[in-house]
Amino acid sequence: MRQSDRNLLLYTVTACPMGRSMKTVVQEVVNQMERMEYKLVYADVQEEITNQYGVTHNPTLVFLDEQERECYRVEGFKETQKIIDFIQRID
Repeated sequence: MRQSDRNLLLYTVTACPMGRSMKTVVQEVVNQMERMEYKLVYADVQEEITNQYGVTHNPTLVFLDEQERECYRVEGFKETQKIIDFIQRID
């Protein structure tokens, strides 16, 4: 994965415990990986950006390129190491 692909959007809904857990996972991933940033998107509040990427599952992690186009997607809760393994496979 190129450096510019290390931008992530984490989609969840405001009252979702699974989304809060996934936020913790993504923070751990960002802390362990180089040149990676993420933005938290509440699908029930930020409908425009949710619709832009066609997100229908909660939580969803969307990987973006430098033009903010979707490169990869991970749906549902995943443990920290599974996300890191996924990133290393696509790197």
